[in-house]
Amino acid sequence: MVEAALLLPIMLTILIGTFEAGRAWLDYNMLTHAVREASRMAAVTPVLKVKDMRVFDKLNEVLTDANIQVDYGDFMVVYSGNLRTGSIIRVWAVTNFEPVVTGLLPDSWAIAIPLRAEIVTRYEV
Repeated sequence: MVEAALLLPIMLTILIGTFEAGRAWLDYNMLTHAVREASRMAAVTPVLKVKDMRVFDKLNEVLTDANIQVDYGDFMVVYSGNLRTGSIIRVWAVTNFEPVVTGLLPDSWAIAIPLRAEIVTRYEV
């Protein structure tokens, strides 16, 4: 009985830590998938602009099903020089992963882990 009382907190910590790491990995994969889809949209968007709303809408369309939110300020489409066919485009987005466990802790212990995904592609228009 004493052994169980000593091992239970350790086992629960490992179990919850594994669960949270899996959730963070899932969110990162969903963010990467959404940024990839947004970069595909950017590659074929005529008159592409930095922070193009069409690309941002595509990003959020993909992330809506995953219940992940990216703010407009945490999204960017970057290219150098004059945009022409073959130019390199970078699309990136950042979101915060908030572990479920922090809901059980005091507010001062609340943490948010930033997740950032970036895809590099070529402009096709």
